[in-house]
Amino acid sequence: MSEPKIPEAYSIEFEEIIDAEKAYELYWDGEISDKRAFECKHENCEAQITCANIDKERVQMKKKPYFLLVGEHTCAAMSKIEERLVVISDVQAESRRYIDDENDILLTIEERKEKENREKQIKTADIDNANRKRKKKSESSSKGKRYSEYKTIAPIVSKYLNYSDNNLLHTKKIIANSEKILYKDFFVELDGYNCDYFINNSRIYFGEGKVKRAPKNPNDYIVEFNNVNFRGLVRRPSIYISSSLLDDKSRKINWGKKLKLYSENDIEIKVFVYGKLQLKNTTYYEEDKKTIKNKYYSINIYLDKNDLRFLDIREVE
Repeated sequence: MSEPKIPEAYSIEFEEIIDAEKAYELYWDGEISDKRAFECKHENCEAQITCANIDKERVQMKKKPYFLLVGEHTCAAMSKIEERLVVISDVQAESRRYIDDENDILLTIEERKEKENREKQIKTADIDNANRKRKKKSESSSKGKRYSEYKTIAPIVSKYLNYSDNNLLHTKKIIANSEKILYKDFFVELDGYNCDYFINNSRIYFGEGKVKRAPKNPNDYIVEFNNVNFRGLVRRPSIYISSSLLDDKSRKINWGKKLKLYSENDIEIKVFVYGKLQLKNTTYYEEDKKTIKNKYYSINIYLDKNDLRFLDIREVE
């Protein structure tokens, strides 16, 4: 009999009950460092749990990140589940979830700072680690379900790909900038997209494209997507990534080396970017600088909170 699913676990380093996608985000952002530093979310149970695959890049994975029990449970609730059939135990596990997997939150910069400051105040007021852990775990049974909060689009993209495979895009929702929207509407595929009407709010745009060094500054990069349609014209939306955006530690790891690799080897990639499509109108004049020679419309994607994700095509095939 296979083991019951473990949808969420308590992170000893992050001091919060999280799902595996959140653990993956935290690991690659450097906020946690040990994939074994998890335990059962139930109060008075310290069964050790490992989050498999969080130390691997997506292209190396055969399975998405998941929690794996390596210790023994001492909580009565889990021992009863283990005696049941797998089908029944899976249903029970879902009913006991602390995290509502029907809705996710993509935090803004302001929301991230507010949450971080709030957590610091809590830790300062309560210096007893064991007491904090007990309180966090007790919340899982007393406060009901809560939404999983993410600060980057990486886990959101992973969930989108999973939901797409399992026909769940019409039921799962995401909350971004106080707007609740279905996953199917939050993600916009660019290949062949009609850009005659622009969406006012930020979305995750995605499509296949190529990475090039910026002609005027080799330390900067340009990502060009495949064609979209605009007023009967064919255009290639692009993102300009300046070197200043790579100063952040996590972006240096996740963006810098990939941009260099893709640009030098002419690798076609799938790019997901959180931001807005904007029209740029460039006018060219004759030598007298008064007579219009040509008007050129280009479409750029402006990063919202500096967030995007690159996928080698091999990662999603």
